[in-house]
Amino acid sequence: LHAFKKAQIEFAITKGLGIAPFPKRIQERPYSDLDLVVRPEAFQAAVAVLVGIGFGEEQKNRQPWPFFNRWCREAINLRASDGGSLDVHHRIPPWYWTTGFGTERLLAEAELQTSLGVTLACVSPRHNLLIAALHIFSDRNRPGHSLMAWRDLLTMASVCSPDEVVAEATEVGLAGWL
Repeated sequence: LHAFKKAQIEFAITKGLGIAPFPKRIQERPYSDLDLVVRPEAFQAAVAVLVGIGFGEEQKNRQPWPFFNRWCREAINLRASDGGSLDVHHRIPPWYWTTGFGTERLLAEAELQTSLGVTLACVSPRHNLLIAALHIFSDRNRPGHSLMAWRDLLTMASVCSPDEVVAEATEVGLAGWL
């Protein structure tokens, strides 16, 4: 993340670490990777920075042509030999529903959160709630099967104003879908 700052690539954390501070105990929201969101136009530079410091995509996930990562997928999952795991998103899935829910909005309203002594920009709680709701529908072709996505939804619903969430969902064109 320091490399992103050095390269002037704006990012925000979503899901796991962005939700972990909200339950009563941080242990209630485990995570094994960091989900980062960047602007679409910064995506290739973000991946290049991470590859430059030792991250790479597992062979089984590699696409036949590099442009697929930007135009046919919403994210790329990168791993480091020391166990580091980052998912870099340039879109929020599923694309069919989220054309109005872009990364520009998520980054503009990101909030600083401190977790385990580190302060990072995380997407707002209401945005994480909407992302959790969308994740239920786009969870590895098994909608609703992830208990973690349901827990995230309930956790974020407990800290968000329902009126603000409905207003946000309406503004970005998600109210009808969700």
